[in-house]
Amino acid sequence: SNAADRLSVVAGDLVSLGEVRHKDQHCVGMLLVILTTLASDGHGLGSGGVAGERWRMALGRAAAVAIPLRVFFEHAENVDMVTAAGICLRCMTYGSEESCAHAARARACPILLSTLRSYADQPATVRELLAALANCASMRSIKEDFQSSLPQSAEVIYHVMEQSSDREPDVLAQGCRAFGALYATANNEVNLGLKPGEKMKTSSNLQWSKLNNAIIKTVIGITVNKGDAVEGSAFEVLGSSRQQKLEDTRRRLGELCMHLANGSLASGPQFGRLLSLSGEPTAECTPRWNSLRSRLQERSERKKAPPPETQPDSEG
Repeated sequence: SNAADRLSVVAGDLVSLGEVRHKDQHCVGMLLVILTTLASDGHGLGSGGVAGERWRMALGRAAAVAIPLRVFFEHAENVDMVTAAGICLRCMTYGSEESCAHAARARACPILLSTLRSYADQPATVRELLAALANCASMRSIKEDFQSSLPQSAEVIYHVMEQSSDREPDVLAQGCRAFGALYATANNEVNLGLKPGEKMKTSSNLQWSKLNNAIIKTVIGITVNKGDAVEGSAFEVLGSSRQQKLEDTRRRLGELCMHLANGSLASGPQFGRLLSLSGEPTAECTPRWNSLRSRLQERSERKKAPPPETQPDSEG
């Protein structure tokens, strides 16, 4: 259509400008803001409805993901530029197969893992990079790049979760979602068909001991942000009631992480955050999460309930 053609022309012009001025930080920074604005609701917080989808299609055809990916090479020392590039990449790869395909051809997986390693202690940057990586993982070659570099590639994600999840709970959720997307292939599934209440299969590639360290740090961070006191270890708190609250939060986050990692929650492309700063599931997965939790509780109650008594047959 004429409208789609016009969008494609503008998208192509933006990419051409990025190719010519790729060393100019101010120009590239403005381009990242423009691309993020077009591919979202204008602020990078929502998908932008039909308009955002049309722009993502046009930017995908123009291979606009080359602009944020190039930032990770040429402006890697600038944390603000890297964060903006992560936001831009997350927005453009949301539901855009063409953008994900271009990112895969550009070897986005090792690029993003290397950048994550460099900015492990920057929660805002890590969150965006993990979200973008999980979106790109819809491409088989992204998964293959990740799995061919195991265990080092997985160690990067465990490390950034431990370093940043205490200040940004969504880092934990995005890391688990990334694991679920990166490990899921036709030959190597991480419990993608897991039914509510079913236990994790023993073939899982996830190292739950390392993941639990990140969960505990997230619990401590959430507790401190709420103004509660934490002493010593994760569960050495003042008062038994506060200790119970910490344990309940740890258990709840553990359940959420398990379902994010096995694909029963937030599978496929996601746009925004999955956990709020208070550790509560956001609108991205709240309806499904509440439904899943209720089914798990019902199943547990049925197991606890005594079997119905059989009535003897009446004679006569």
